Amino acid sequence: MKYQKNFYQIKSNDEIFIKIKNENESIGYYDLPYQNTTEIKSYAATISKKYIVVLGVGGSSLGARAIYEFLACSNNYDKDPLFIETIDPLIIKQSIESIDLSDTHFVVISKSGNTLETISLFKYLNSLVEIDKTNCTVISEAKSNLTKFANNNNIKAFDLAENIGGRFSVFSVVGLVPLAMVGIDIDNLLNGCKRVSDSFFMKTDYYHSIVARARFLVENKAKFHTNVVFSYSSTLEGFNM
Repeated sequence: MKYQKNFYQIKSNDEIFIKIKNENESIGYYDLPYQNTTEIKSYAATISKKYIVVLGVGGSSLGARAIYEFLACSNNYDKDPLFIETIDPLIIKQSIESIDLSDTHFVVISKSGNTLETISLFKYLNSLVEIDKTNCTVISEAKSNLTKFANNNNIKAFDLAENIGGRFSVFSVVGLVPLAMVGIDIDNLLNGCKRVSDSFFMKTDYYHSIVARARFLVENKAKFHTNVVFSYSSTLEGFNM
């Protein structure tokens, strides 16, 4: 078999950097650190329910969960979040038995608006307690069926931009809305993002370590098939998922 060099093995760091900068025009997550959070914070302040239940799978839930679990050990928040990411009936039963559904606000998250697991969870919980505009928030793409449902039922809906992938959406409304409801300082989170982003695009400290790590992973992916992240703190368990 003829060996084909990887794209990154024949490109300089400067060439790769230019391509990354050009991605700003089409990929939305580069702008997330600089977004205006006024609407999110104002809306989150109106949520009076004690429990925040996030219905979502994969990127619609894992990011916010990882951040909350990391911060919860050193902070006291007014509300308790519950991330339901499975359709396993035993886990669902165990989870909802620990909260008061009548004192719960549901955050339904699906980028496409058609995620089978998420919609199934939503319908099931709606059979146990009425979910409506008084206790529900929807996060999805503007044109999705889920957003249409929210609009038709006067449920607050936050639009997720189409050019932000689910796995990269933690600092979009997907992560910021439920985190703000819990009481986490989302502006402080984004300030950290800004420091990393500014450093990278100004080619200072973070730029060098990020590029070096990225090149190593891509250029050696045929040699090293597994990339292991060791997090010895239990607070980082969600980060590893």
